Amino acid sequence: MSDAPTVTHDDVNAAFKSGRAFDEPDDRLLEYLRVLCSEIIRNDEVRLLANNRAITINTLLTRRFVKHENRTTTRLTWLVIVLAALNVVGIAVQVSMAGN
Repeated sequence: MSDAPTVTHDDVNAAFKSGRAFDEPDDRLLEYLRVLCSEIIRNDEVRLLANNRAITINTLLTRRFVKHENRTTTRLTWLVIVLAALNVVGIAVQVSMAGN
């Protein structure tokens, strides 16, 4: 188990009320999700708010994941372009050497 303090529903409320939830690290957002998905909420208004917050957290986590994947894909695309260009140069050198 982690030594980190346990996140409560009050922590989730405070994070969303202050706007801090949008800047929290992924691990903290996952803790918020754990709280939202594990506590029984009998009040319909509070349950709806918890559902909206869970959807918001999932959206934030998905957005961060896609952004990371896009950065990685962009780097790999540039690497492939550079390798393809080097391949073309290598072929051109071979053709010119064969012609001599």
